Amino acid sequence: GGGLLSTLPVVGIALLTGGAAYYTLRQQQRDHARAVEEYKESYQQALERTRRRLQQLERQQRSYYEDNNPDLTTLLQIARGERNRDGVSVAAARLWERRPYDADFLCLRVGRGDRPTSLTIKPPSVNAYSKDVEDSLMLADQFRFVRDVPIDVNLRAVGSLGIAGPSGRSLNILQALLWQIAIHHAPSEVRIAAFWEANFDDSWEWLRYLPHTRPLDGDDSYRLLARYDRNPEDMQRVIAALSKEIKRRLEAEGDQRGRRPHLVIVLSDYHQHHAESALFAQCIAGQRLDVSAICLVPEVRNVPGECGGYIDLVLGGSPEHARLGVSGLGGGYSTFKADVSSTAQSSELARLLAPVELANADGGREMPRNVQLLALLNIPDAAQYNPEILWGQPLAASWHPVPVGSKSADAALEVDLNEGIHGVHGMIAGATGAGKSELLLSFLMSLAIRHHPDRLNFLLIDFKGGATFRDMSRLPHTAGMVTDLSGFMAERALIAMNSELDRRKRLLAKAGQPNIKGYRKAVIDQNGEPLKPMPNLFIAIDEFDEMIRDYPQFQDELIRVGKQGRSLGVHLLLATQQPSLIKEGLLNNLSYWMSLRVNSREDSKAMVGLPDAALLGTDTPGRGFFRDKNSGV
Repeated sequence: GGGLLSTLPVVGIALLTGGAAYYTLRQQQRDHARAVEEYKESYQQALERTRRRLQQLERQQRSYYEDNNPDLTTLLQIARGERNRDGVSVAAARLWERRPYDADFLCLRVGRGDRPTSLTIKPPSVNAYSKDVEDSLMLADQFRFVRDVPIDVNLRAVGSLGIAGPSGRSLNILQALLWQIAIHHAPSEVRIAAFWEANFDDSWEWLRYLPHTRPLDGDDSYRLLARYDRNPEDMQRVIAALSKEIKRRLEAEGDQRGRRPHLVIVLSDYHQHHAESALFAQCIAGQRLDVSAICLVPEVRNVPGECGGYIDLVLGGSPEHARLGVSGLGGGYSTFKADVSSTAQSSELARLLAPVELANADGGREMPRNVQLLALLNIPDAAQYNPEILWGQPLAASWHPVPVGSKSADAALEVDLNEGIHGVHGMIAGATGAGKSELLLSFLMSLAIRHHPDRLNFLLIDFKGGATFRDMSRLPHTAGMVTDLSGFMAERALIAMNSELDRRKRLLAKAGQPNIKGYRKAVIDQNGEPLKPMPNLFIAIDEFDEMIRDYPQFQDELIRVGKQGRSLGVHLLLATQQPSLIKEGLLNNLSYWMSLRVNSREDSKAMVGLPDAALLGTDTPGRGFFRDKNSGV
């Protein structure tokens, strides 16, 4: 009995040890299960965040494709000069907008289909048998393509294009392509010539109304259009005119891009008529001469080998679909649902465009890539400039109009801050590298050169630390400059603006005048004392979006300045990268907008009522749109 009792402690210890080990194991299992669940939850949250980010990027890509490749309905709206919901003329901003130096010059929409995403999506490296990898692979596969967006082909890049299929369908898609050439490109920069057979006259006659089919020699008695089997003299006349132009281009030296119109030659039934003129073969192979051909043939095997692209209307997989093939590096195949137009719609479009002409037939509408501020101000030599000459010019209104840029080679864009013209308060928007700060400085310098310091003072606020306005401090017009908006300086800037508004109110009250115009007309105040000069105060704020993120109270104060500034002679100019962040109360007090390239359609619409400022190229900083409340874009 004593032996059994002596073993009880050992058994108890063993049971306790086993129990502790079991408890520890169970705790480890629970901890592991909890960690696995937390990992799964965290992983799913990460996947969901990635999904939302991919959806946002997909929307941006879709928006870009849709805006840059408008459908036929929008093209007709442009031709008709219709206005959008904001009252801005669609035609004013988009008609003949593509220039020879633009990347989308002769980039033509062919229909709608799926495009590979421009994003690189790499699923995480996890166990190949894990469900997690299935979720990540499904997510990556979901966003490999941007679905149902415009498909386009760059005619200048492919050189020439073949359209293979039944005549009726070929003509329908050809008309859609010609619409885009006529709407997006000015006649001075693209000319269209066409040759066709008699039995399809009705499908081609509308081209006669397009200004793009006028001959290059200026003879308005004919068009660059001919029927193979009608009048041989007409045919030879068009061929002779085109041959003369091709010969001239062959003899030209150097890069002529942008100096001569691109020729687009349409050749119907090319497989039957290719031997009728050596000109046709020259045109198909004329890429270096700024010549492209569009050849209509019944089958892909009939497409000339020199064509860098083709549209196959037979192998698209269904009667509605077609196949686009592009050769060379970056080429490939795309299946799409083709855009088609009717002859009746084409005739309407051509008649709408027939009377439209460029502002200056010799190229005066051409917009320079660079412009010098002194040239706009007619100052040939800065060293010889005497400011008193311009400052001394009589000023009937409150402001002289000042140039801020160029609308064309011979027309400056002038801003007139007088109320009733461009108005009192404005905004400049531009993404990084778009030239926003340069435009802001040019505007301020132009104002300073045209107005005496007794008529104009600057208060300059730069949230980035003073880089923009560094050299402006030496101007006699600069009454104050804030370059580091710490909390203390932000408070001081607010106090300074409020104090200046109150000071001006007191001066007007003492003079017995309701506004600055009346104050300037009066010579003495109500007590017979001479009035002190009251210059307009121009408050310019750079990086305004960053400022209001850190100091949102600034916006509310500026709304007050915007409302009261008109009568007090206080003006606001806000420079920002994200105009869509600005409060409506402040936007309602603005009367003019200058938008360079911006980052989103929303920012562009906030500035000019159109998405086009988001589509401006990065290769032309300083290019943009101007809008005011009275005359639009």
